[in-house]
Parts: sequence; structure tokens; C-alpha cells
Amino acid sequence: MVEEKKPALTDQGREKIKTPLKKIKVAKPKTVKAETKKEEKKVEKKVEAPKAKVVKSTDFAVIRTGGKQYIVRAGEKHKFEKLEVEEGKTIKFDDVLLVKKGDKIDVGAPRVSGAVVEATVVSQTKGDKIIVFKYKKRKNYRKKTGHRQKLTEVEIGKI
Repeated sequence: MVEEKKPALTDQGREKIKTPLKKIKVAKPKTVKAETKKEEKKVEKKVEAPKAKVVKSTDFAVIRTGGKQYIVRAGEKHKFEKLEVEEGKTIKFDDVLLVKKGDKIDVGAPRVSGAVVEATVVSQTKGDKIIVFKYKKRKNYRKKTGHRQKLTEVEIGKI
């Protein structure tokens, strides 16, 4: 029997293989002339300035109204359960549970004493329609009703 010689191994233990490099044809970029405005938009790249980051105010308060609790910041708009206040008038929420101003946090037990959130009523609206469908199987009983909750849209002023 004749022993076959194995190719020399490198330091990593792999066979040393030499392959010739193939020449690859690279397509040259073509210049495109736009005939319509739509094509111009596709051809030309728009260079836009980076968008400025919107920094929210770090000051906030937690208020209770309509049986729910809301986190509010100055300048924000919120929809609360219906409040009996006309549009354009100011309302004061004195049921404030927590206030954060700067690095200081005041937590109420149950309310923060002396804290008031002022807001302006923007509009009185209705929420999305909720469909209630009741039925009893095999009894031919079907009842369909709808409900739209009345809401008050408010813009928060001072905290």
C-alpha cells in the first residue's frame, strides 16, 4: 500500500488551501435624468436637519377626579368624566395625591395639603360608543343597547 501525503497544516490545524482570486465585474453607477417631478423626488435625496427633541416638563401631579387617578403635567390636555363646568372657565382640582416639582416629591396621606391644580375647560364631548348585547340561548331573547360616556376635555394650567 502506498501512503497518501496530506497537505501541510497551519498553526490552527486547518489545511492550507490556495485558491486563485476571480475577477468580478462591478457595474458602474449610471446617471439618471428625471423626466417628471415624482422621479426627481426619488432620484434626489432630501437632506433634513435633525429634529429637535421635545423635552417634557419633569414637574407633575397625581389628581383624583371622577373616581379615577390621573398623572397631569402643565400644558397637557386630558379627558375626564363629565364635570359641571362651562367651556372656557377655570376649574381647580384640590384632590391632589402627589406633587413632584424639581427634585422634591410631596406624597399626600391621603392628600397633599395646600396643593391645587388649575385647569381650563376646553370642551364638553362624548366618548366612543360602547355596544352592550345581551341574549339568552334558545329563548329568542336579544337586547342591544349602546352607551356614550360624557367627557370634559381640560387643559392643565398651573400645578
